[in-house]
Amino acid sequence: MSSISEFTEVANILNPEHDSQPLSTSQNLVTSEPTNSTKSRPQRSWIWQHAVKPPPGQHKIYNNKGAAVWRCSRCKPTVEYVITGGTRIIMDHLSRIHQLTEILPLKDAKRKRADNDIQASIARIKEVGERIRSQRLTNASESEIDPLITRELFVNWLAADSLPFSLCKSRAFRTFLQYISPATNDLLPESDTTIRQDMLSCYMQLKSETKQRLQSALSPIHITYDLWTSSNRLGLMGVVAYFVDEDGVLRNLTIALREIEGSHSGENMAKILWDVLSEYQILTKLGYFTMDNASNNDAMLLALECRLQEEGIEWDSTNHRLRCNGHIIQLAVGAFLFGRHPNLSDSDDLTREDIAQWRQLGPLGKLHNIVVWVQRSPQRMQAFKKDSGGKAPKRDNNTRWNSWFEMLDWSLKPELHLAIEKVSFSEKDLYNDRLTDAEWAVLAKIRDFLQPFKDTTMATQGRTATLEHVLPSMDFLLQHFEDAKTTAIEDNDPIMVACIETGWAKLNHYYNLTDRSPVYIAAIVLNPKWKFEYFTGIWTPGWVEDAKQQLRGFWQEHYQSKGVSTETVTTAITPTPRNAYQAWINSKLAPVDCVDEYSRYLTDPTLPHIVDALPWWVQQRGQYPALGTMAIDILSIPGMSDEPERVFSGARRTTTDFRGSLKASSIEMLECIKSWRGSS
Repeated sequence: MSSISEFTEVANILNPEHDSQPLSTSQNLVTSEPTNSTKSRPQRSWIWQHAVKPPPGQHKIYNNKGAAVWRCSRCKPTVEYVITGGTRIIMDHLSRIHQLTEILPLKDAKRKRADNDIQASIARIKEVGERIRSQRLTNASESEIDPLITRELFVNWLAADSLPFSLCKSRAFRTFLQYISPATNDLLPESDTTIRQDMLSCYMQLKSETKQRLQSALSPIHITYDLWTSSNRLGLMGVVAYFVDEDGVLRNLTIALREIEGSHSGENMAKILWDVLSEYQILTKLGYFTMDNASNNDAMLLALECRLQEEGIEWDSTNHRLRCNGHIIQLAVGAFLFGRHPNLSDSDDLTREDIAQWRQLGPLGKLHNIVVWVQRSPQRMQAFKKDSGGKAPKRDNNTRWNSWFEMLDWSLKPELHLAIEKVSFSEKDLYNDRLTDAEWAVLAKIRDFLQPFKDTTMATQGRTATLEHVLPSMDFLLQHFEDAKTTAIEDNDPIMVACIETGWAKLNHYYNLTDRSPVYIAAIVLNPKWKFEYFTGIWTPGWVEDAKQQLRGFWQEHYQSKGVSTETVTTAITPTPRNAYQAWINSKLAPVDCVDEYSRYLTDPTLPHIVDALPWWVQQRGQYPALGTMAIDILSIPGMSDEPERVFSGARRTTTDFRGSLKASSIEMLECIKSWRGSS
């Protein structure tokens, strides 16, 4: 039987050409069809359901260069993309900006996803080549079942759904498979050792492809990482890479889940990261790190900088150290909520002293004590649900500030409110935690105060939330603190004023730390709908001028030499005069100032209709070769470091109690396959 290790890359399948080119405006579009156009193919893709329709009697809309364009019917003003054989960037626009995806009946959607997975597997099988690509897979006879594809799809299923290798030996599974397809049952090995080898072969092939994707990226490789302890007591570091691929699409991929030997010191973490970056051969493409505020992260970056310098690679750890926006919000809200009580225990087994400490926090601490008391036994939960319409109380925890918002928002619902009142007034243990009407009003006020933090977090998290959203979110929340303080002063509420001042001070501290790296300002300025106009209404003129000087210095030091000036371009396109008449004509041309790309971009008007700056810059590289590079480098930096948490969430499903013997290398293999095959 052939081995899955015989997989090979089929480049023209794995990397299809799609050169869709977005345009920023519709000013240069013409709607008439070119005279040399051929008969158009039917437009079957779902993206055309969201396109502006061409004039009657015409098949497409064309720009002034004769290229067919897709024009978004939902963007006002419209956004267009040139169609030259691919639609991936357009699909990405519809998904990212309008949250639109192809809508199919459930059965058809599942079938299409399955077909896509099959095609991806086919692309990795060397022997089948063109024969498999043209083969009809639906309703195929058993004689057409390929053993390599069967095993590839099986190991992909195991990785995607965190299933054990031993599933291949399950009698019930084998019986089911025998009924569905005896031929497939015969093709699938019954040895979990063989399946493990198949998984390893799949991993090595995908890792090779991932290396190529990272090395051919348009942007540097930005990194987020975090630490986690698995259920089988392994201390693991999850590493996620962010980059813009060669098609101009922002990507993030899990590239490691490594065991940390010894303490979680900066030196130990730097060693692991060095090994990972070396494996993928991206040391010279290393970009920015987005991390939380743990001190060992600073030590890690310093150790990494020293190691890079030894290899002759210049990389400044201070400039490249960015802070997770979500963690900053967590700290600011924590300062507001807890103030002088930052070390309260959130254990289920609270002592009398713990309970008294929580009670000192006021109404919030009392509510915490009530919820913990209810959740400590099944009988209490059953009784509570009878009074709350079957709804359980939600519990806060110290590591997620939004759990406090959720507990408050949930508890303030009428049925939960009544159930909490009933249990607290009927149980002697909760006598000192009973909430008065005035205290319930305080809880409602806190919930309303936290709502903007919840909204901001939801709007700026996720796989496409990049650095351009960080300063605006912090500006918004600082303003929210200041407005709330004014209201609290008017309401003569000194406790609320003190809490607000504590939270504001924490957020302002981290806002000031953004001065250490110019990329925060650059991410705003390189958004064509903002530029420096964003800062004029928020900062003092002196701050704005300092920011302009800082950013121009950054541009001149790192990027200006990669571009050409307007004077150079003009000289290149102005013909050398052949006679006195032509020299006279050329002398009448308007003089052109020598303006570099950066200055030219800043003098151009802002584009308020641009909703996603990164794709716009991908298409402006011809006009701004150096500044476009700078924009792609910066606008691909993640604003949060929450992606490793998603990796750990998937790994929790993998490392169940029944798989306690899994090694760190196996966990990394499985979680990377999830990421690389798009199954996470």
